[in-house]
Amino acid sequence: MSFFEYIPENTIYHRLHPLVKLIYVLVMIVSSWFNVWSALIIMGISLASFYVSKSWKQRGVGKTLTITTIILFLLNWFLYSVAYPSEIWLIDRFLSLEGLYLSSLLTFRILIIIINIMIFFSTTTPEELEDFLLSIHLPSSLIISFTLTITFIPLVANEIKRIYQAQLLRGITRIGLVKRITGYISSMMLPLMISILNRANRVAEVLEIYGVPPENRTILTNLRFQKRDYIGLIISLLLVITFYLLGLVLPPQLISLSPYV
Repeated sequence: MSFFEYIPENTIYHRLHPLVKLIYVLVMIVSSWFNVWSALIIMGISLASFYVSKSWKQRGVGKTLTITTIILFLLNWFLYSVAYPSEIWLIDRFLSLEGLYLSSLLTFRILIIIINIMIFFSTTTPEELEDFLLSIHLPSSLIISFTLTITFIPLVANEIKRIYQAQLLRGITRIGLVKRITGYISSMMLPLMISILNRANRVAEVLEIYGVPPENRTILTNLRFQKRDYIGLIISLLLVITFYLLGLVLPPQLISLSPYV
């Protein structure tokens, strides 16, 4: 699964200007740190956007997000329970209610970052992203490096999966745990590095033949602001104002925390 894999669909997120989507993503991420209420609401909005934008169609996204959530939650619950003075212990001197609350809040905010980044890249083609970066006059060499990286990440993920399946067919699961782990690393890293270097060499040769980067790069995608883009900007602005005001009107915390937190 790759966070940068484009999903060809025709949702409202796919039709928005890349700048509007970028502003929306930044608004979601930054506003989630305003207060606890904004984090909870934005988490719900992000999940709804994740479904509407069809970003859930990325390969293995459910398994990856589930494992990431569990690891982040349990690790932060333990760390917060140990690091901060607590009054209510669910497991004596090990896991506290305050740690549970703070871990849930931090996990929500990290997931908001991950989900919204996935929404941006799954609804924006590499061509649209490249033309947008050209329109804001970034150096061509930097743009080409970035877009090639985004393009090749799914290919590298598929290569890792292919090498892993090949090692399974060769019976690597029948050896001991320690040898299995070292076997995975040694038998996967070398073929992967060779494959990546071969791909990079072929791409470099093609780019050299075509004289990349050109001095006068033309823009292929007609990126123009439309009515829906202006509406998206207005909604993003209203969300920022709303989330900020929520922190002024509602209590700052859901539970009573230690005064040292």
